[in-house]
Amino acid sequence: MLNLEYVEATFAKTARPNILIITSKEGSNVLTFDAMSEVLALHEELLAISTPTGNYGLEDLCVKTASNACNFQGPPRFWNFSAASFANSETSDATVQSTSSASSYPNGDVVLHKIDFGKFENVSGLASAQAIRILYPLIPEIDGSEDAPFEWEDQFLEIAQEERVHITVAVSAARSLDEELASSTGQDIHIMAIAYVVMIVFASLTLGRMCGRTNGRALLATSDIFVIIFSAGAGYGLSALIGIPFTSLTQILPFVLVGIGIDNAYVLVAAFDRTEASSNVLDRIHETYQEAGLSITVTTLTDFFAFLFASLTRLPAMQWFGQYAAISIAFIYIAHITVFAALLALDTKRVEAHRRDILPCITVSVAETSDEKNARPATVEDQLSKVFGGVYVTVLLKPFVKVFVIVVFVAMAAIGAWQGTKIENSFDLRLIAPDSSYLQDFYGASEEYFGSLRGYVPIGLYFKDLDYTKAEVQTEMRRLSDELLASHVIESSIGRIDWHFYFCAWAGAHPVWAPTLSPEGFVTGENFTIAVQEFLSVPNYASLQNDLVWEGNEIFASRFWVYQTASHGAETDIDVLQTTRAISSTSSLGDKSFILASVFISYDQYSIITFETITSLSYALLSIVAITILFLGNPILVIICVGTVAMIFACILGSLPLIWDISLNVVSCINMLMAISLVVDFCVHPLVAYGKEEAELSRDEKTKRILAKVGPAVFLSIFTTFLGTMPLGAASSEVFRIFFRCFISIAVFGGLYALVFLPVVLSLIGPSSRRVSETSSQLSA
Repeated sequence: MLNLEYVEATFAKTARPNILIITSKEGSNVLTFDAMSEVLALHEELLAISTPTGNYGLEDLCVKTASNACNFQGPPRFWNFSAASFANSETSDATVQSTSSASSYPNGDVVLHKIDFGKFENVSGLASAQAIRILYPLIPEIDGSEDAPFEWEDQFLEIAQEERVHITVAVSAARSLDEELASSTGQDIHIMAIAYVVMIVFASLTLGRMCGRTNGRALLATSDIFVIIFSAGAGYGLSALIGIPFTSLTQILPFVLVGIGIDNAYVLVAAFDRTEASSNVLDRIHETYQEAGLSITVTTLTDFFAFLFASLTRLPAMQWFGQYAAISIAFIYIAHITVFAALLALDTKRVEAHRRDILPCITVSVAETSDEKNARPATVEDQLSKVFGGVYVTVLLKPFVKVFVIVVFVAMAAIGAWQGTKIENSFDLRLIAPDSSYLQDFYGASEEYFGSLRGYVPIGLYFKDLDYTKAEVQTEMRRLSDELLASHVIESSIGRIDWHFYFCAWAGAHPVWAPTLSPEGFVTGENFTIAVQEFLSVPNYASLQNDLVWEGNEIFASRFWVYQTASHGAETDIDVLQTTRAISSTSSLGDKSFILASVFISYDQYSIITFETITSLSYALLSIVAITILFLGNPILVIICVGTVAMIFACILGSLPLIWDISLNVVSCINMLMAISLVVDFCVHPLVAYGKEEAELSRDEKTKRILAKVGPAVFLSIFTTFLGTMPLGAASSEVFRIFFRCFISIAVFGGLYALVFLPVVLSLIGPSSRRVSETSSQLSA
């Protein structure tokens, strides 16, 4: 946002907000003598903080008012944030509540009850509130360094979380959200390690013969997992090298990458096991890649371009995720057509040399392996192949079963698409923090007592490069301020912090300036600057100096403040953005006036996320169409592929609101993008295998053969990745748990459509002739 850059460059650097929300342990009213005494004692503790760097205290680091006092905000202002002043003036609950009922603070500033008090009431001059909010704004740096403010915040968080007798304190520092997000990842590292171990163990048991002394493939499976991880590391390294930002959401990506990589391994090993065991190892490797190379190439290209095109979105987190994914997938593919081929050859030579699977340094005697020497190992894939190519496909291809499958799966997709239209657009900040984080308490208190997670968000009306001395300019400024305050998205009961509004009221009552006012009620001409400077010298209005930027004796830029109504989700925030933009567009001042808040970046994402999600997923589907046309060569297979992927996606999308109560946000969008990538892998392998079958075979016979060939690999790939993500269900962060729930949908619906619906469709309308594109033929050769 260019306007945001202008504001940051023109006005003072954004303060670091450190906030306390305080409630009473002894009743609903926090405005008691004991509670407020403890609040001010807490403030004294904060004043005593000294930073290791520079020995700075709060009074050195706080944002100052024009009178050089710390600009603390909150009800303790009634006593100037002084425990001594409180002790001298208050003697009981009644006196505290009487003082707190005032409409202005001692310096004349208006009390903003909805911002400083939670659920405030004033009955017969006695105030009550269920919570109070205190703001400690810090300067972002001192002496050119950010160290001291960060160090102060460390101690601030520690002191605020200490147990107290009369009050409960919920706290948030400027660094809290980023820090807790990083903390959530750190807390879940052991879960991620468990996930990788689960995938390694399962792959070890299923790639080869279970517990086979020599014919097992635990060493190959473990090596492949590490090859995938190192390949992903190479992708991450290159991405970072070229300047793609790394976000916490990118940490989810390795689970997808391992799923994509292990899928390649299952397909290649299954093809290798179908070669003649007595042949030369290199010949077997050649045959393997001749048969399966096309399949993994097609899935890699669809994954690569799906993520690459999705990175064209305007949503930064999704854009960066797509870029990291595309680059990492390229490295994983390169590893599987080079390194994995070597590993597979070495593992085969190990078997031929009668060396143990896990410990190849130990040789097993020929007698011990006589049962394995001349027979292909009875792998899990072999057993699954018998199931898929036997009883399963026999039942699946019965006419009445086909009808049932088509009806049920089409209905599932229709219901999913219908439910998908009901998904809500929202993002709860509590998703980011771990369950045990102090931020959960803070956001809960903010929502309960102040109406929303963020409270009442300040919104600025900015002006730049204006000639303030002209009546017509001031008239337009006033009109914009009045219209903004009157709009339904602004909390009018809080009022506005409008230096021009206050200035005009002051000038109208001033004995010197009142007679000089224009017919519109403004000070104009050469009197304007003199009058404004006098106005700002009045103690009650001195704090407004922060809202004007001077260039010599002329005002270079200025701003007014209003407050957004309590947010009730993305719909409210989008309405705020659209309404303020509409008001701004009516300005006769053109681009010299604009309305802005720092949270508008988030609001803008809310407003475009639906369109951007549809666009990104459309790009992904178009890339699938292009790649499948290029390599499958048969329009029927392309239509079946795209149609099946679209139906799976509809079911997954519908499951978000219907089953998991997940809303549309960046996290769920990334999950949808991953879903497209993974389900394409599930579907392409059977389609490529079908296209290679002999033309003389019937559709049913082709379907039986492809299920026996690639059904086990697809099933094991789905199950391996599913097992790997199961530990995420116990993660401390809701972001990881959302990923887990989404992956259940991806695995269930992807598996069902790939292994149930797709074979039935192929048996009904699959191309009868054998047709492979010229590109595919050249690649297989």
